Amino acid sequence: MSTKTNFKRIALVAVASLGFGLLSAAPSNSAVNADTLTIKNTAGTTTSAITVANGETITVASSATATMTWLPGTQPTDSVTLVAALVSAPTGATALPYMSLRETTSSIVTTGFPGFGTAVELGNGRDTPGSGDDVVSPNQIVTCAPRVSAVVSSCVFDVYLGKGSATAGPTVAGAYVVTVKAANRDGSASNAGTATITFTVGAATVSTTSGTAYMTGTVTGSVTMSTEDLIPVMATKAVSTSPKALIKVTQVTPSTANESVTATITGPGTLGSGTNTAAATGRSILVKNGDTITVWADGTGGVATITLVGSTSGYNFGTKTITWTGTSIAKIVATALAPVVSATGGSASLATYVQAFDSEGKQIYSPTLYMISSDLTKISNNYTSCTAGWDATDLVTYCGVTAVSAGTSDITFSSHTASGTYQGDGVTTTKVTSNAVKIRVGSITAASFKMSFDKATYGPGEKATLTVTPLDAAGLPVAGVYGASNSNGNAAYANFFTTGGITTDYAFYTGSDTTTATFLNPSYATGVKTFTVYMPLQGSKLTVKASAGAHFGADYQTKTGATTGTPVSATATVATEGAAALAAVTALATTVASLKTLITTLTNLVLKIQKKVKA
Repeated sequence: MSTKTNFKRIALVAVASLGFGLLSAAPSNSAVNADTLTIKNTAGTTTSAITVANGETITVASSATATMTWLPGTQPTDSVTLVAALVSAPTGATALPYMSLRETTSSIVTTGFPGFGTAVELGNGRDTPGSGDDVVSPNQIVTCAPRVSAVVSSCVFDVYLGKGSATAGPTVAGAYVVTVKAANRDGSASNAGTATITFTVGAATVSTTSGTAYMTGTVTGSVTMSTEDLIPVMATKAVSTSPKALIKVTQVTPSTANESVTATITGPGTLGSGTNTAAATGRSILVKNGDTITVWADGTGGVATITLVGSTSGYNFGTKTITWTGTSIAKIVATALAPVVSATGGSASLATYVQAFDSEGKQIYSPTLYMISSDLTKISNNYTSCTAGWDATDLVTYCGVTAVSAGTSDITFSSHTASGTYQGDGVTTTKVTSNAVKIRVGSITAASFKMSFDKATYGPGEKATLTVTPLDAAGLPVAGVYGASNSNGNAAYANFFTTGGITTDYAFYTGSDTTTATFLNPSYATGVKTFTVYMPLQGSKLTVKASAGAHFGADYQTKTGATTGTPVSATATVATEGAAALAAVTALATTVASLKTLITTLTNLVLKIQKKVKA
């Protein structure tokens, strides 16, 4: 007899002993709670309309995303299923909808149904999207089962059209209507219902024309336009003698292609063509193949869209956007990138970053800002300009601090100098000050460390965060240090742990970060190192341990040694279904006892009333 069956029988006996008879309950239909199905494009915008280029090689970037979210009661019974199907398509079309697992950490995703022999887990639920074992064929049911009961769960899929395979794009132009249907595990209707996606495939391109357009906000110095900017271009709306952005169209098929391109801007701004400094000539211009398209401000703020179309083929080379912002600062937002900095070296060049916004809420490109320290004995910056300066890729202004001595100072930013009459634009008189961020001057030398989990109790296989915090001689977190000692820019503590690194008495589940290294790479921003791990599948009281390595002093090494002292440790509990069932039985027993007491009280009251009536 299983433990779970035994618990159920105990509960039934407890109820029957009160003379209530068998408690009736409707059988579970595997229904879930708060279930929603959301469709977005890959830019994150909620929409059911997706545009696809004719014959495009399918990638996750050319798809819709379907996100299923629900609140399960029990695990894995309260799971959901999804299936994508084609409702209608242009005449002659053979492309069908595929799904590819994009992301899931809170659920286990399988084809078929979990718990049955035909179920196959997709990429262990955590593989790179688009890899072969993550693809769901057309009309194939996929099941999302929760990893943990009573915790909001989700699974995210790319949904796209494939012509005979998961990578070949559709070649018949027109509208393809696809449904993604959600259901409960037993096939009953889901509250999430059915979502509809309309893929619109463009017309076939002229065989002699194809290519790509690139845009950059860098317009001076060495300008390279061979890769697309990852961040949309932003520039000040003020009219100037130089363009604010450049666009270059590259025609690649055939190699001798020589088609002109029609460039049209909608929204603020004007266009020019020729060299990298060619003057503006209009809002819709014909551009000779090989020429640069220049984008100019016209004094108006807002978002402009630039379309690029082949003048004879009609081929769409792409759409570009640029956001025009004001120069008058209305709001400044400061963020501490490194809340703790080191006094060693006297400065931290990337301690903070700041953003400025105009009166319309649009971010200002490359604002002039000044840093102010509340305690100059700790950090000496007093109306100093930001040394690291504006970053056109990250769209923030990085600001360093000059450390003086141990302690904390509030850092703010101003649109004016100490005695300034105007903002950095030299026109606006209104002074604007940012929020304050605290920066502590500390140490980078770790004298000890501690470890902790983000929760005390987890479900089997649940995602957890293990944090290692290096501490200085005063017991405070060390400062993050930006350096070139390893590939991600963090300063590595060599020999932080002894051989074996962080060990655990129960092995973590598949997908967990490796914890056996002897070095430690703490975050520059936080000074700590976090490991993502997945708890064991069996119930346990799990303990992780680590001993101090040669980085630390001899006393601390001895104190935390595996044979000479007590290693640093952290513990967590992995709950089991049996424990949950026992808790349920205990709760039921308590409820039954309360009901029994209530019935006894009511019975005595009735007897008293009857005696009074007879008297």
